[in-house]
Amino acid sequence: SVPVVENLYCFATMASVSYRELLLLTLIIIKSEGFLDSSLCSSNEITTTCNGEETEVLNLLTLLPCPTTINGSAVLATDRNRGKDMLPAACLAVKRINDMSDILPDYKIKLVPSCTEVCNETVFPESLTSFARYAFDSDCSIVGIVGLLCPSVTDVISRLAGRPEVRLLQVSAGDSPHSFANNTEHPGLYRIVSSSAVYNKALVSIMKVFQWQRISLFFNNQQVYFTGTKDEFVRRIEEENLQLSLTEELSASSISQTFDDLQIDRLRIAYGSMRIDEAALVLCEAHKRNLLWPNYVWIFHDHTIADLIANSNCGEVNITRALEGVFLFRFGLLPDSDTQLVSGQTSTEEFPDGSELAGNKYSRAVYDSIWTFALALNRTQNVLNSSALQTYSVIEREMQNVRFSGASGAISFNNTTREANTTVNIYQVTGGEAVYIGFYSPTTNNITLYNTIADVPSDRFETAFVKVPLGLRCAALGSAAVLFLITTISLIMFIAFLDTPDIKAASPILSIMIFIGCYFLNVAAILTALRDFTIQESNTTPYAIVCNCEVWFAVLGLKLIFSTLFMRLLRVYRIFFNYSKMGKLWSNSSMVLVILLMVLPSVILLLLWTTIDPLRTKIEDTVFKASSDPPFTEISQSCSSEYLPAWLVLLLVYGTVILSLVVCLAIRTRKVTLDTFRDTKAVNSFIFMMAIILGICIPFTILFTIADNKTASASFAFQFMAILLTSVLCQVLLFAPKYFTLLREKIHYAPP
Repeated sequence: SVPVVENLYCFATMASVSYRELLLLTLIIIKSEGFLDSSLCSSNEITTTCNGEETEVLNLLTLLPCPTTINGSAVLATDRNRGKDMLPAACLAVKRINDMSDILPDYKIKLVPSCTEVCNETVFPESLTSFARYAFDSDCSIVGIVGLLCPSVTDVISRLAGRPEVRLLQVSAGDSPHSFANNTEHPGLYRIVSSSAVYNKALVSIMKVFQWQRISLFFNNQQVYFTGTKDEFVRRIEEENLQLSLTEELSASSISQTFDDLQIDRLRIAYGSMRIDEAALVLCEAHKRNLLWPNYVWIFHDHTIADLIANSNCGEVNITRALEGVFLFRFGLLPDSDTQLVSGQTSTEEFPDGSELAGNKYSRAVYDSIWTFALALNRTQNVLNSSALQTYSVIEREMQNVRFSGASGAISFNNTTREANTTVNIYQVTGGEAVYIGFYSPTTNNITLYNTIADVPSDRFETAFVKVPLGLRCAALGSAAVLFLITTISLIMFIAFLDTPDIKAASPILSIMIFIGCYFLNVAAILTALRDFTIQESNTTPYAIVCNCEVWFAVLGLKLIFSTLFMRLLRVYRIFFNYSKMGKLWSNSSMVLVILLMVLPSVILLLLWTTIDPLRTKIEDTVFKASSDPPFTEISQSCSSEYLPAWLVLLLVYGTVILSLVVCLAIRTRKVTLDTFRDTKAVNSFIFMMAIILGICIPFTILFTIADNKTASASFAFQFMAILLTSVLCQVLLFAPKYFTLLREKIHYAPP
């Protein structure tokens, strides 16, 4: 029959026939052509002596993986691939069942062992021919299928075994993807070991314990087991509102890019759902890049330390170093040693340490799969000789009620997914050993950790905010405070000399307006110095408030000062050029009104900006210090809004217009020499100097702010210098000379 199956496979490949159609076609041809031979029931590829000569026999087709090479290449050395190691446990289960008078007293269980492909290899032709031989052989009286260690084999066989044409229940002893719970696609399939979904449940639970919100997933997308695990994990992460930041299909050719993506996204928690050799490859690459515990956490399921070392290509020393701190999830197939099993023996008595029975962890699951069938059949003896449909239905109903203490744990089936609730044991590699640290129970959906794990990293790297150096900030704050004090002293002196001709000639009301502008600038300088002191990772509101207030005070301060100077120079210009028609303009109230009208456009722009598009705190990753130990992320915090450039352009254009008018008037009045207006030259000097300073500082401030967050200190320096120098020069050039002159005259004319 093998050549027939091979020819059918070739035909199906060329004709794009689906697996299901191919298998059904195979079975039909094998049955119709008479290829089945009743002698096959005793000619097993896996030989065993555990079956006695019984008259009333219930045959269980036992499909176990057994080849040691594929196309000349050695098979991955994992427990699931060593089917022959599981036979002693299967024989022991049969012996215990057949020896018990209260279980199937009128029947005896007999195994019909047969080989299948090893796990994760193409299912052809061993599994198909084994299944086809026995499923349709009436002499064999097959009542069910056990074994099915490999998901790739189970996926094919289970799609056929429960169909109306066959009607065979199956009990799988191997872990399999969650998708096998679909009773339409996999009818009649029960599983001693929980589906891979339980690993995902365990991982989500441990994420909650360690408060991880972000995780990356590396997976193998070529094999049904890992594909199903990945799909279910993605769904579960979405349901739990967690973040799956990176999902990468793994291959030897793409592993470098995969790790590049991991580092670019700055992820430190990685979950691997892949074959043993691929997991070893990942750990070797992690060692090469030093992405190891405690800076990174790697989590794998199903694998052991010995298997990972055996399948690595980077040397035992390197893979051992990479394994340090790795979390390993494995099904808990080992009950307490003194637990009494369904056979009446304790776990230790049934599976003595060091015996061939205890050499393979899946042996216990195979043992329990046979007991599952026996207990279900024991409750349905009255229908065993009935029609296949009736027998199938009754046994399936009783299968859901099976409960017993098995060698792999307490066995009972979830009626929805038809799988046992297998505990997941959690290990962490410490000092080269897999240390048992706790378990996850799918029954209670709780995780229990016995050993405290020290220094478990968070899912995000530590962050360090890029701030203006503390010394520079303190110096700026001190300078702003001193300037505020100087401005206050200057105001006091101004009030003291208010009745002098020099003060009156300069219009006291205009001087007051300049003082208000200077105080606004002083407040803006203080806010600029305080801005980085308000940086908080958890609360960005104070920073945004300071930013908005800073803009208001700086813009209004500058506008008040230069609008007032415009009126002051215009007044001088009118006096010397005899513009008598503008006489009504020069009352104090009129001048203040004009100044406020000149400031009003800026107020309107600021109101619109603050209302429609206020400055908000913008947080950006500046650089990731991957080579540091531990790695950390530098984060910059700045003020920004959606239309920031547009608002700045509008404010700068209007400010440039006012500054240009003031400069023009300064040029026109630079030759005024009358003593009463002797401070006009000082005013002109202030204007010319401010035009130069603002023309340099403002563009550089904007350039450094927009171009690169690494220039935060330079941006701060130019911004603070523009505000500070405006206020300082205002006092030094506009008011200080008058005070010195008035003090000198007062001293000179003071009575002896």
